[in-house]
Amino acid sequence: MATVQEYMSKDVIVLEPTQMLYHAFATMELYHLRHIPVVDKHEVLVGILSDRDLKKAMNSHFSEEKQDFVDAVMLTPIEDIMTKDVITTTPGADVAGVARQMLSNKISSIVVVKEGETRPVGIITDTDLLRLMVTLLPGG
Repeated sequence: MATVQEYMSKDVIVLEPTQMLYHAFATMELYHLRHIPVVDKHEVLVGILSDRDLKKAMNSHFSEEKQDFVDAVMLTPIEDIMTKDVITTTPGADVAGVARQMLSNKISSIVVVKEGETRPVGIITDTDLLRLMVTLLPGG
């Protein structure tokens, strides 16, 4: 059985809910990320921010004047648009089960936490699952 730990990204970059969206944009751009777990000051997972969340926030203010747009979007706290109901898994979970969970929930990442803990130790994404799939294909 292939486990999440074998394929997850382990160097998890996190944001805090009170940080502004401009920080999230910059972090995603700098590290080429599409999903960032959000933790409080005690490193407890409180949400996840995706590039789709950012796009929705931008689209909702798109018709505003330029400065209003910048103020409305870039100066919005992450907690205002992040997904708060975060689906998590553990490092020892079966990758196939996690892939099914992602499909059934129509999501492209799941935050990894150790059993009984709340601090992210990894994240597994659709890209990680594609990497696994390539190794299983002929010539992979």
